[in-house]
Amino acid sequence: LGATGSAKTSSLAYPLTMQLIRIHANDPERKLGGLIMDPKGNYAHFVREQMARAGRADDFFEIALDDEVYTNVLERPDLNAPALAGHFFDAIKNYQGEGHHDPFWRQEALDLATQAIRAIRLVQGREPTSRNIYRVGTSYEQFEPWIKEAQTLAASARDRVRGGTAEPGDLALIEEAESLAFWANEKLAKLDV
Repeated sequence: LGATGSAKTSSLAYPLTMQLIRIHANDPERKLGGLIMDPKGNYAHFVREQMARAGRADDFFEIALDDEVYTNVLERPDLNAPALAGHFFDAIKNYQGEGHHDPFWRQEALDLATQAIRAIRLVQGREPTSRNIYRVGTSYEQFEPWIKEAQTLAASARDRVRGGTAEPGDLALIEEAESLAFWANEKLAKLDV
């Protein structure tokens, strides 16, 4: 909207933010919420102050590296593992740029992220975090315990199926664990890195 130093923030962003914070501030059903991206770090202080002035201090949450509040951008149970891995891979490219121009290594990295996501979902029963994917996918030695845990879960599921006490999802768990173990043994363990 204007050049650096042309007073965009003080003349437009601050007044609009103050108004939005105050709209229906005392009505829990109608008050507004939002997400503000603040790469420079100075806008958050203004928003926190305005939230307090509007009686909404408890509605303010700052997501920062050194804070207790965090978000998992990979919390997408609606996406299958390859689709989520694609988003994860795109985020890494945005942060780091293109490291390898060889399409083989790009595809291998995407495949590794996909399998790490599958392992984490299977073993922990929840969505992965970037930290999980990095730790699981660092090396075969890091991935191996996840495969073993998945196989243990699958063995228990097989016992339930054989015993007639199968739980919902047991057959899918068995299939997923077998597929993951096959990938790890036939591809990951043999990958020359």
